[in-house]
Amino acid sequence: MKMKRVLFILILTVFCLTASSCWSRRELNELAIVVGFGIDKVGDQYQVSLQMVNPSEVVTQGEGTGRTPVIVYKEKGKTVFEIIRRLTTLTPRKAFFSHMQIMVISEEVAREGIKKALDFFWRDHEIRFDFFIVVSRKSKAEDVLNVLTKLERIPSRKLFTSLETAERYWAPVNAATLDKFVRTLLAEGIAPTLTGISIEGDVKEGGERENTEDVSREVSLKYKGIAVFKEDRLVGWLNEMESKGKNYILDNVNSTVGSVRCPHEEKHFTIEVIRAKAKVIGKVENGKPAIYIDQVSEANLSEIQCSKLDLSQPRTIKMIESATEQRVKNILQSTIYAAQKKYKTDFLGFGEAIRQADPEYWSKNKQNWQQEFVKLPVHINVDVNVKHTGKVSNSFIKEMEDSKSEKE
Repeated sequence: MKMKRVLFILILTVFCLTASSCWSRRELNELAIVVGFGIDKVGDQYQVSLQMVNPSEVVTQGEGTGRTPVIVYKEKGKTVFEIIRRLTTLTPRKAFFSHMQIMVISEEVAREGIKKALDFFWRDHEIRFDFFIVVSRKSKAEDVLNVLTKLERIPSRKLFTSLETAERYWAPVNAATLDKFVRTLLAEGIAPTLTGISIEGDVKEGGERENTEDVSREVSLKYKGIAVFKEDRLVGWLNEMESKGKNYILDNVNSTVGSVRCPHEEKHFTIEVIRAKAKVIGKVENGKPAIYIDQVSEANLSEIQCSKLDLSQPRTIKMIESATEQRVKNILQSTIYAAQKKYKTDFLGFGEAIRQADPEYWSKNKQNWQQEFVKLPVHINVDVNVKHTGKVSNSFIKEMEDSKSEKE
């Protein structure tokens, strides 16, 4: 009996070991690794561009083979999946999407509506949702993927890390993954947004290898503005100030900098925000909805051109805080105006705040929220606390100005 038990365990072990391999395993040399995906419109069809890694160039040490580190293939068709399969007639290997870094959607496609273009990615079990989605401004998605970049050999990797870094340190930028975008699209009381990307310089030169080798070449990719959607259609762009306000209100600011006009002078000082916290509170009183925004920031004084401010005086710090608070309030007001008057779409999530505050009111009025939103009163409170002024008190600029005045 004991012998039978041992034999059974051995057979079971062997079976488990042989059955543990992946049923869908594919060898690396059979795959084409896609790192960037672009969607354009050509007539009534989509055009898909795939940026694939050139493995022989990427892994080569020294001078390399002289070929570009990535290859871009493109094809047209009625649906995204159909195009991807049709691309097998061009590519030597089957496209593998699990390492995608960036999806670029052209402005033309975004204005028409992007839900149909995204359905394949949301549905396919092999595709992860952690790549970023951006909208190309005044250029094709294909052209964006064709630009070769300095520092990073893989352009899509550069785009991913740049967006990640910019979101952390520059308030007018926010990164959206496929998961985040679709869930916002499906949510009630908030409209989605995406960061825009533009090509700075000559598009043709950007696709040449010399763009990564010649410092005089000025072709680059730059994140610029935030695309505002109504449902899945692009309706307009936020400028830098409005983009910054949008991220302040939605509590997406980790750190940023901004210039503020000096009190009583046509000069500026620079504030570095080191901590920011915003709370959007919805209230319904006597059947009337309203929004209250509390925005609190901790900041450092990083640069100052003001010649009339004495930083050794406590009242001066209060003046700087007050000027900064007014500047932030102006930024928030410009964003609210863009949402309510310019584009008339609730990308600030005010509807969600009202829903949380009064679910019964929201249930009765969500169908008419568009009309309610544009006339919704919004109350703003901003509090800025300056923590540090740097390793010196007054600027050497002030000392020079004071010295000049004494001589005169």
